Amino acid sequence: MLNFSIKQLSTTALTLLCLATLSQATYGMDNKGENVSLKIQTIQKLGKEQFIKFIDQPSFPLKEQPINVSINLLNKALSFKKENEFCSLLNKTLGYVRKFNWNNDLFKNILNNWDKENFTTLITHHSLILNTEFIEFRDLLLKKALFFNDDDLLIKTLHQFNGSDTEAPALQSAFKPWDSQKFLELWKKVGKVEKLQKVLRTAWGFKREVYYYDPNRSLNDFLTNVAPFATTIECRSAKIEAIPGIMKILNDHPHVSGFLLMGGRLRGSMEGFFKAFDENKHVTGLRLSTNSIGVGDCEIIGNYLAKDTKLCRFDLTSNSIGDGGTKFLFEGLKKNSKINTLFLSENEIGNEGAKVIGEYIAGNKNFCKLLFEMNDIDAKGAKFITDSLKDHSTFKMLSFRWNSLGVEGAKEIAELLKNNKVIEKLDMQSTEIGNEGALIIAKALNETFKDGHPSLRKLILLCNAIDTNTQGIIKEMLPTVEVIF
Repeated sequence: MLNFSIKQLSTTALTLLCLATLSQATYGMDNKGENVSLKIQTIQKLGKEQFIKFIDQPSFPLKEQPINVSINLLNKALSFKKENEFCSLLNKTLGYVRKFNWNNDLFKNILNNWDKENFTTLITHHSLILNTEFIEFRDLLLKKALFFNDDDLLIKTLHQFNGSDTEAPALQSAFKPWDSQKFLELWKKVGKVEKLQKVLRTAWGFKREVYYYDPNRSLNDFLTNVAPFATTIECRSAKIEAIPGIMKILNDHPHVSGFLLMGGRLRGSMEGFFKAFDENKHVTGLRLSTNSIGVGDCEIIGNYLAKDTKLCRFDLTSNSIGDGGTKFLFEGLKKNSKINTLFLSENEIGNEGAKVIGEYIAGNKNFCKLLFEMNDIDAKGAKFITDSLKDHSTFKMLSFRWNSLGVEGAKEIAELLKNNKVIEKLDMQSTEIGNEGALIIAKALNETFKDGHPSLRKLILLCNAIDTNTQGIIKEMLPTVEVIF
């Protein structure tokens, strides 16, 4: 027991006493609970100069100490926030704790115990906590800022971010409960600070909401005051004459990377459309669904895609391109290695078109996603596509929904799954595979799991007349896969 007052000790003696006390746990004292309590009491009694010398000691054995010792060190540093050289002291303390005892549990404990004043102090005076070494902690930090329901404090916290892709998971997780109205209110408070605008757009990115633009209003006003964080704009039934003006305005809003023109009746007008579209420098995703696009239009589209260097996502869902249009389209795509996502659902494409698609996929190793729903292929057409994917290393998502593959088609899918170890989602809804086909696919997956390749995360088997008994067998065979019947 200590029978003297802390105040009676000199700074040097007190520092030595602290180190000796903290060292006891390192060398195995019996009563660890008493040691921890004594360590904390000692830290709490230090004055600023004593604390600085204490932190400066190179032999400080923090690596061996319980988390609450580190928490008390940081709390002690914060207690000097009204004194000179506080920022330097806080940086030094955080740096020391980071070096020896920084982990997820520690950071959670710190945030849980800090009140608004302490949290504000950290955000205002220190950014070490948000450097690239601490990406995994940013989610916790933002959620704490949101907890205080103070927009000014939240904006101070967001200043520590830059909106990069590495920050996206933390930003999107923290803001997940927010709706567009709350985002818009915060956006207006942020003002025209480009860095913060980028951060908010990254945070909003997970919503992936499409904003419908009414051609009768000002698009510039819409993108400035209604949907400033929108990344995809839909212009429904816009006239071809309006496209040049729309593209010009989108050039002034580079955050808009997706453009949808639905129901625009583009048949016979593709040359005029692409002449206008080519003026835009930022849109990387183009969707031309439900535009009555036919075979002749696909020749123009193919010629454009052969020289395009910006698009990486292209959607022609619900048109009428058929096998002939597919050939024209992919003749151009063969010269384009940039596009990695293609939606061709509801286009009257048969086995000959599937053959063309398979040849393209085999030659484009960057391709990662194909939606081929509600077309006219059977097992033969499916084989053209699955054969092209057997040694593909980037393909993540495949959908044959509403194609009549049957049991023979299921066998082709099974062969693919035995060889391809990267596909994460497979949609086989309404493909007429029945109990037999579903079991064939499940058995193939089960074998790959035994080989240590459980890449598939989601399997959709809806509307295939699979009975309850077979469903149970499949679920038992695929315990790590989300199977939807």
